[in-house]
Amino acid sequence: MNAQELTRVYAELAERSITLRREMDDVQNLLRELQDTLAERRQQGVLQEHKLDEQLKRSDKWDHRAESEIGERKQLDRELAELRQQNALLLQRIDEQQKRLEKWDTRLWGVVAITIGAVLSLAAGLIVALVKR
Repeated sequence: MNAQELTRVYAELAERSITLRREMDDVQNLLRELQDTLAERRQQGVLQEHKLDEQLKRSDKWDHRAESEIGERKQLDRELAELRQQNALLLQRIDEQQKRLEKWDTRLWGVVAITIGAVLSLAAGLIVALVKR
């Protein structure tokens, strides 16, 4: 190999070296971009994870509230059933009391009628006795 060939080979190697450096720079830039993208995605993943955690906490709260409300609803249903039962019992007692009152009312009017009859009979007897004198 002579000097010209060596110079030409050297020039080709230098050119390839420059090309490889540019390609390496491009690869490094691409790698940085990928790392940046990865970091952003990780950050977004962390943010989404936090959002999911918050949603789960809210969901758990709602589940707990729903369970609590279901328990309260069952308790209120039991209390309502008891009140309806008491109401039915009170209505039955009122009906019984009303029947007794009607019975006593009839008896009272009977006593009033008898008393008026007795008073009128006594008054008539008194009038007859006074007339005969």
